[in-house]
Amino acid sequence: MRDLSIDWNIRAELFRRYQNPVKMSALGATAGLLLLTLLLPRSAQQKQQLLLYLLGVSAYIFLFYWVIYPRFWRQRWIPFVNILASIVLISGAYFLLGKHSFAINGLFVVVIFLSGIFSYPLGAYFAAVIALLCSIAVDNFYSEPTEQQLLNQGILIIQFLITAHISGALGNLLASQVYKRQQENQDLTLLLNASLTATQSLNLNQTMPQVMQKIVSFLPVTYARIDLIEDGRLVPYGIASQRYGIEPWIKLHCYPNLTQLPWIKAAFQSQHSVQVHRDQIDLTPFWLDFNQFFSACTKTACVVPLVTSAQVVGFLSIGESRGQEREPIGKVKVEFLETLANQIAVVVENAHLHWQEQKKAKRLEVLNHIANVIGSTIEMDALLQQLYNLLIQVIPADTYYFGIVDWQKQVIELKMLLDAGERYEGLSIPLNQGLAGYVVRQRTALLIRDFQREMDTLPVKPVIIGKKDMSASWLGVPFGKGDDLEGILAVASYLPNAFDHEDLQLLSNVAQQAALAFDNARHHAEVEERARRDSLTNAYNHGAFHEALRQAVQSSQLHPHPISLIMLDIDHFKEYNDRYGHTIGDEVLCLIVRVIQQQVKSGDVIGRWGGEEFGVILEGASLANAFEVAQCIRNALAQTTLTASQGMSIPAPTISQGIACLPNHATSAEELVEKADRALYIAKEAGRDQIRVYS
Repeated sequence: MRDLSIDWNIRAELFRRYQNPVKMSALGATAGLLLLTLLLPRSAQQKQQLLLYLLGVSAYIFLFYWVIYPRFWRQRWIPFVNILASIVLISGAYFLLGKHSFAINGLFVVVIFLSGIFSYPLGAYFAAVIALLCSIAVDNFYSEPTEQQLLNQGILIIQFLITAHISGALGNLLASQVYKRQQENQDLTLLLNASLTATQSLNLNQTMPQVMQKIVSFLPVTYARIDLIEDGRLVPYGIASQRYGIEPWIKLHCYPNLTQLPWIKAAFQSQHSVQVHRDQIDLTPFWLDFNQFFSACTKTACVVPLVTSAQVVGFLSIGESRGQEREPIGKVKVEFLETLANQIAVVVENAHLHWQEQKKAKRLEVLNHIANVIGSTIEMDALLQQLYNLLIQVIPADTYYFGIVDWQKQVIELKMLLDAGERYEGLSIPLNQGLAGYVVRQRTALLIRDFQREMDTLPVKPVIIGKKDMSASWLGVPFGKGDDLEGILAVASYLPNAFDHEDLQLLSNVAQQAALAFDNARHHAEVEERARRDSLTNAYNHGAFHEALRQAVQSSQLHPHPISLIMLDIDHFKEYNDRYGHTIGDEVLCLIVRVIQQQVKSGDVIGRWGGEEFGVILEGASLANAFEVAQCIRNALAQTTLTASQGMSIPAPTISQGIACLPNHATSAEELVEKADRALYIAKEAGRDQIRVYS
């Protein structure tokens, strides 16, 4: 308990409150002495001495109460200086009043009484001793000690000591009342400030650290924190300490479950405050958790549950590094924390309700936007980008990807993959591998809150795509039209517990709506692609081929690399139509395209330039590479066979080929076509079935 008898701050505050009556009493005593001086029969010289004395007393009162005290009122030497000066000045009146100095003892009693109230009890006894010594000294100065005088002095000793004792006890009582009132005012002020801070915003991440800082500063305690329960986890929302203030790293350390910490478990089950002492924890396996949750220097701690509607939503915790004898976590502090916890619980509940309503409204808004996107967008790339822009507003994540199933190739082709803000193109996932493949094959959504904890129970082994870092949580849902599964929507985060069942439900709704949009976009893309293709050979038509060549040239200018163009023509193609009919002629055209496709890469472009003339764009191929490809096409074509409907064997067609390369021979698409076509003309003039490079 606080020792009020030696708490100078309380005594100084008490004296400061009542300094005006004390000053008036001192001035009144001085005025009384002045009046007494005028009434008593004294010589003019004696009256002059007494007036000078009273002038000195008045000067001291003015100097002390109007100059020294306002500047040094908190210093502990102030009351002793005042006591000593007052008694010495009063003692001086003995010499001036002489035989009429009996009233001086009354002034001594007043000084002793005021010393006991406004200073320590020790100050009262100090005043009694000094007053007694001064009284005895004056008595002995005027006459030899007598039995009556000694008896009077003994009575005076008893009188002074009783006054000192009574005034000291009364001072303690007044100080305790002042301290109690101060504590009540301080608690009410802190409670009001904390409540105002907690309610000024529904952003708990912003307000809760400030509330904890106020508790640390004004309660006071060494350490304070508030943790809320989210999906069965304990998540810190505010931590403050006397040494470091508000600590910004609080979001980095969450506790996965409530049973991990015994003091939290006890407060959760009982819904009442729980006090913890270090000596109860040091010999248990939880000593390290205790140090991490509070601090390594914490000796005592208290945990108060935040209860709303008979449900615990979080915990308000304090830690004290000072000993129990100095700063105990007593009943008063605990009751204050419980009152504050009730108010914070209401704020937390309101914030959660507000956040849930905002979240629902935002998700409904996003679903409405997605419906609008589905009705207005038929371009696949634009659709994916708009879906991504909408999803990041309601499901914050590090990774987003959209995959379309290719049942023929047994892969999931990723039409969009963004990982930590970086876009990846042209990736695919084997259908029989990874979490995405599992979701597609099983036709079921999959939510993984924490890979580290759930790795052993996963149905399949994860496949890392995008960045090489392993995600900590993952959510994927299939989408399709009816039983015809089309693909997968998935999100991932590098933080655990980033997604919940509400996110799963939202993503499923998005997938159901997006399925139709993806189907429309795919059909639109197929129609557009067919429009770019030659209906007979499935090679790019003249316009599409020329556009592909222009895009390849632009890409080469941005990121320098060679582009080779092969222009080829079927030798004597008219004879096939005239001798075997147009059906065989069409088959020859299709045969040429199939042979070329077998000899080039999947990214190379084959186009029908017109009639029996074709073009092949080899991006990234040098002249030597292009010549080798042309030779392979010529050899492969020579080994093919054609058969007419009557079973008659038809000779394999031959082709003439011309090659030009950018930047060796041209700087534009038009010039490249012109040079390759000129090389083709030279090959035909040389006797056909030839390969010529432009020179």
